[in-house]
Amino acid sequence: MSETKQLITELDQKVDQLLSGIKEAKASSDQKETEINDLKRQLSERENLLAEVKRENEEYKQQISAKKDEGKADNEELKARINDLVKEIDNCISLLKV
Repeated sequence: MSETKQLITELDQKVDQLLSGIKEAKASSDQKETEINDLKRQLSERENLLAEVKRENEEYKQQISAKKDEGKADNEELKARINDLVKEIDNCISLLKV
C-alpha cells in the first residue's frame, strides 16, 4: 500500500508541476499577446504617419512645381521689362550722341 501511496504522491507532484508549467506558459503567452498587440498598434500608428508624410510630400512637390511655373512667368516678364529698359537706354544714349 505504501508503494501505491508513493506512486500517487509522485503523480500528484508531477501533475502539480505540469499545472505550474501550464500557468507559466499561459502567463508568458498572455504577455507575448500583449506585446504583439502593442507592436501592431505602433505599426498602425507609424503606417498612418507615413501615409500622412507621403501626402504632405506630394502637396509640397505640387506647391514647388507651381512656384517654379510662377517663377518662370515672372522671369519672362522681368526679361521683357529689362529688354525694354535697355532699348530705352540705348535710345537715350544715341540721342545724347547727336
